[in-house]
Amino acid sequence: TTENVLLITWTTENLPLDHLHNREHYSNHLDNTEHSTHHLDNREHSTHHLDNIEHSTHHLNNREHSIHHLNNREHSTHHLNNREHSIHHLINREHSTHHLSNREHSTYHLNNREHSTHHLDNIEHSTHHLDNIEHSTYHFNNSDHSTYHLNNRELSIHHLNNREHSIHHLINREYSIHHLNNREHYTNHLDNIEHSTYHLNNRERSTHHLDNREPSTYHLHNREHSTNYLNNREPSTHHLDNIEHSTYHLNNRKHSTYHLNNRERSTHHLDNREPST
Repeated sequence: TTENVLLITWTTENLPLDHLHNREHYSNHLDNTEHSTHHLDNREHSTHHLDNIEHSTHHLNNREHSIHHLNNREHSTHHLNNREHSIHHLINREHSTHHLSNREHSTYHLNNREHSTHHLDNIEHSTHHLDNIEHSTYHFNNSDHSTYHLNNRELSIHHLNNREHSIHHLINREYSIHHLNNREHYTNHLDNIEHSTYHLNNRERSTHHLDNREPSTYHLHNREHSTNYLNNREPSTHHLDNIEHSTYHLNNRKHSTYHLNNRERSTHHLDNREPST
């Protein structure tokens, strides 16, 4: 037919070497009518393959990838409509390989358009996931965590901008779980960047909070106490240096409340180290 003639002409003019020297590619088009039709109906797709020999070669060498695209029309369409995504996969072979090896990851990205878009808009985030396989794995295994990050863009940005914070969460799984289980605690850290920074800079204090769930809860329920610590770096340091003092405050709730209600007395303790001791 006229259509067949056009197909042969088009193929001969544009892909003579590819089809002649790669019998496998040619056979694939003949055996997969759906594939051939897809190329005919989507001139943009065909052009993309012609302009990107690397992409074509990748599809030829990775039968699994080709089959995946054929079976997942949504995936193919997504790549066509998002040139940036396609280019990103070509430039980052590791990312492409990761998607092929982790079907769950690919499926997750397809089902969560917001997540895919987020990765495209934040190249740094994508790179971070590629460089930190542990981080990626953690997100996959903890759907609650991933969903939380998607719903809280501010938190995601905070993690991206504070590499130390992200690393700290990865190293301290207990810390991450604690944050997930205590939404109020999480929000407090986001609203008080100074607080977050303080915890990062004072590893000893962070560990103390993790080991002593009671003080953590106390700080959450007593916003005034937390604020007092943030505004008065000196008393915070004093508590860190004097574990005995901190323990005393925890065991004597009345004493702690008294200090909060009597600012003058608290200041007196700071100015007079000897009586405090």
